[in-house]
Amino acid sequence: MLPLTIYSFESVDGGKSYSEPKPMDIIGSPPHLYKTTDGKIILSYGRREMPMGIRAKISKDKGKTWGEEIILIDDATHIDLGYPSTTEIEKGKYLTVYYRADKKVDNSSVRYIIWSIEE
Repeated sequence: MLPLTIYSFESVDGGKSYSEPKPMDIIGSPPHLYKTTDGKIILSYGRREMPMGIRAKISKDKGKTWGEEIILIDDATHIDLGYPSTTEIEKGKYLTVYYRADKKVDNSSVRYIIWSIEE
């Protein structure tokens, strides 16, 4: 299976049209974007290749560049994970909710919703 690359699009006319997609050099899926009260953008996403887990990156310049990868979890045991959603719970403190399914020894799996808080 090929890695899932996140792509960016840009609009300069308020969303009437968009640029061609550009790969972001970020492996993950699906992405979620959140604009903080101080104008940063948080991109959270699931990584479905080793080490599997939930990641995030922050942009301070409206998505032109992205900071280092923030690892929320990296101990997932199965690719069935992701769909993160991030929100600001107070200034500078962020909650990311996502799901994961962990394989058990008998090949069954347990799915659950989990959360992480980052400052």
